[in-house]
Amino acid sequence: MTTALEVGRAQFFWVGIGEWILCAAFVGALVLCRRIDWRIASVPVLIFLAQRLLLMPELDARTVQVIAGQDVGQSYLHLIYIGAEILKVGALLAATFLMARSDPSSTRP
Repeated sequence: MTTALEVGRAQFFWVGIGEWILCAAFVGALVLCRRIDWRIASVPVLIFLAQRLLLMPELDARTVQVIAGQDVGQSYLHLIYIGAEILKVGALLAATFLMARSDPSSTRP
């Protein structure tokens, strides 16, 4: 189990770097786009920041404790993380749909 947790920590570390890069690209694309609603576009970014800055440090600390053989007790952090991930994907889809709909250059039949 210890090896699996260490592999999981490494995986989340590298996935996190990829997510930071994609988040920066998303924000950069939004800056270049002239007609955006920042209230809509900021939702997935804020969810990502909450995941990375609030949830991941807590989850990582618990993982380190488990690897060290400590009893960490019951926690709902993983469920909260999964819920935030689902919300983030939904927010990205909604932002994409709403911003595409408001683009005057998009063609509509």
